[in-house]
Amino acid sequence: MSPARPKPGAAGRPGTTGRGEAGRGTRAAEGSALLLILVALLVLGALVAAGFQLGLRERRAGGRVLALAQAFHAAEEGAYRQLAGWREAGHHRLAVGQAASFEGPAGPGGGRYRGAVRRLGDLLFLVQSEGLSHPGGARQRVGLLVRARPLEIPAAAALTVAGSLTVAGGALVNGEDVPPRQWYCGEPGEARPGVRLPAAAQLDTARCLRHPCVEGAPGVQRDSGLGSTAPLGPGTIAQIRTLADKVLPPGRWTVGPNSSRGTCREEDPSNWGDPDDPGAPCGTYFPVVHVPGDLVLAGGRGQGLLLVDGDLSVGDGFRFQGAAIVMGQLDIAGEGGHFSGGVFAATVVLRQTSMDEQATIGYSSCALSRALVATAAGELLPQRSWISLPEARK
Repeated sequence: MSPARPKPGAAGRPGTTGRGEAGRGTRAAEGSALLLILVALLVLGALVAAGFQLGLRERRAGGRVLALAQAFHAAEEGAYRQLAGWREAGHHRLAVGQAASFEGPAGPGGGRYRGAVRRLGDLLFLVQSEGLSHPGGARQRVGLLVRARPLEIPAAAALTVAGSLTVAGGALVNGEDVPPRQWYCGEPGEARPGVRLPAAAQLDTARCLRHPCVEGAPGVQRDSGLGSTAPLGPGTIAQIRTLADKVLPPGRWTVGPNSSRGTCREEDPSNWGDPDDPGAPCGTYFPVVHVPGDLVLAGGRGQGLLLVDGDLSVGDGFRFQGAAIVMGQLDIAGEGGHFSGGVFAATVVLRQTSMDEQATIGYSSCALSRALVATAAGELLPQRSWISLPEARK
C-alpha cells in the first residue's frame, strides 16, 4: 500500500509563514529607519532655522554696534573740530549763557555731527556734539569742557616804555582802571602805574599843561628789569605776528567799523571793530592787526590788538581800545589820540597844545582782557574735560 501524499500546499505553509513574518519585520525596520530620518531632518531643520535666526540677530546686533561706533566717532569729531578751530570760529564773541550751533559731515568713518558751543563763564565753555550714523540712525552725544587760553601780555601799567618818554601840553597818562564808555565790565580793578619804564630811561614832563600829567598807583614806576630796546619779549611779538587777522601795508590809514545788512564785514582791512557800540554788528569784532613798517592813523576808531613794527603816528582824534604795541616811536599829536587798555612802545612822544581833546593813554582791564580773549585758543580742562551725554529726546 503506497504512502499517502500530502495535500498540495500543505507542506509549504510553514515555509510561507516564515517568509511573511520576515517580510513584515523588514518593513517595520524600514519604517522605523524612515521615521528616524524624518525626525533627524526635522531636528536638523530646526537647528538650521535656529542658527539662521541667531546669525540674523548677531548681524543686526553687529550692525547696531557698528552704527553706534560710527555715531560716537562722528560726535567726537564734531567736538574736537570746534576745539581745533576755536579762534577762527569766533567763540570768544559769545555772551555768557549764549550758544552757537555747528554741524557738518564726519570724516572717513561716515555719518554727520551737530551740536553747540555754550559759554559758561569768561573763559569756560561747554562743547556739546551729537553724532548720527548713516545708515542705521544711531545717535551718540559727547561733551567737552574747554578753557580759553588768551595770549599773555603783562600789562603792568597804562603805558610801558622801553626808552624815553615825553609828555607835553594837555596830554595825560592815567593808570586808573576805567572801563570804556557803553561797555558793561563790572567793577573796575585796582589802579596800575601810569607809566612803567627802565630805571635809566629819560622822562620829560616839563611842558605839561596839567599837573600831574602822569597819574596812577604810582604815577611813574621805574623797573630795572625792563628791557631798554623793546617793549615786549621776542617770543610774544612772534606770537602776535602769527595770530594776525590783518597784515596791512605801511602808510596812512583811516579806520572804522563796516557792516552790511547786520553783518560785520571783517574782510575790509580798514574795519577794526566798533568800540563805540558793543551791540553793533562789529561790536564784538576784535581783530589782531599787524603792520610791518610805519603807520599813520588819521582819525577813526578801532579795537583789538595792534602791532606796528615801525613808528606809529596818531592824530585827528583816533581812538583805540585794547592792546597796542609799537616797536619804534609812538607819536600822538594834532587833535589827540585816545588809547584805552594797555600801550607798549620803544619811545613815546605825547604832544598837545591845549587842554581840549587831549591825547590820553588810560589803563582799562576790561578793554585789555576782551582784546586778549579774542586771541585765545581753546584747550581742554586739565581734568574731567570729556563727558558722555545722554541721548537727546526727540
